[in-house]
Amino acid sequence: MEYDRRTFATKKQIGKLGERFTAKLASSAGYEVEDVSNQYELGYDLIARKDGKELHLEVKTDNRMWETKNLCLEAITNVEKRKKGWFKTMADDTYICFFDAKNELLHCYLAKDLRDYVNNNPVRYRETYEYEGDYLKSAQIILVDMRNIRHRTFNWFNEMEGEFL
Repeated sequence: MEYDRRTFATKKQIGKLGERFTAKLASSAGYEVEDVSNQYELGYDLIARKDGKELHLEVKTDNRMWETKNLCLEAITNVEKRKKGWFKTMADDTYICFFDAKNELLHCYLAKDLRDYVNNNPVRYRETYEYEGDYLKSAQIILVDMRNIRHRTFNWFNEMEGEFL
């Protein structure tokens, strides 16, 4: 059983790093970016618009993906209540962008592609535990090898003219 004792506020600050990085990359490609991360009902953090095209971007910041090569997909956000996690509730056309904080890389996947992979391939499920204040929360995550799924990777050195995704 693993426990994560970082506070919710600390995790939120770390998560904002990935959102800022993603927004800067999209802006450098000519997209107008709107932060909607406080509008939880939308199910994504950023909207990027360009030439009549609108992208919905959910950003996840990960401190260990460079080492494990795993994507952590939240299937159940509260095991006791069986509440579906973000991976199960996200619209198929949303891009999930995993920010590798150590290497400053952004790995972007279409939610539909991730779901198709999870539904058609063996994956690992794992229960995790973390504190939100004084409350011990348990969740179920799906671990997927990030190298097995079609995606795009960006860094500051990519040619960002033209399409972002």
